[in-house]
Amino acid sequence: MQGLTSRQAELLAYLRVRDPSPSFDEIARALGWAKSSVHRRIVQLEARGFIEWLPNTARSIRVLETPRPPRPPRAHGLTSDELATELRLRGWTLRPPSGPAQRAGRR
Repeated sequence: MQGLTSRQAELLAYLRVRDPSPSFDEIARALGWAKSSVHRRIVQLEARGFIEWLPNTARSIRVLETPRPPRPPRAHGLTSDELATELRLRGWTLRPPSGPAQRAGRR
């Protein structure tokens, strides 16, 4: 498959024939991988637009018939705007970074 590693392609082929969506444990046993390897490749396939997956939701992997355009990189499943919103909701105050580059620009 275009743009996929052999392991990503192997996982995607396995997911295509499984209904309902298998658990990470089932995938790990079937493919002989560690559960962390399954998670990493699920995240990679979701980022490349081959699957949809809802983190922290059991059996929520869905293979897309037509891959969607890749999404921008996310940190821990959140965009930077989503992360900022979540932190504000939890009472955090966000300030712009104050590094040497910014201090130099204030002169």
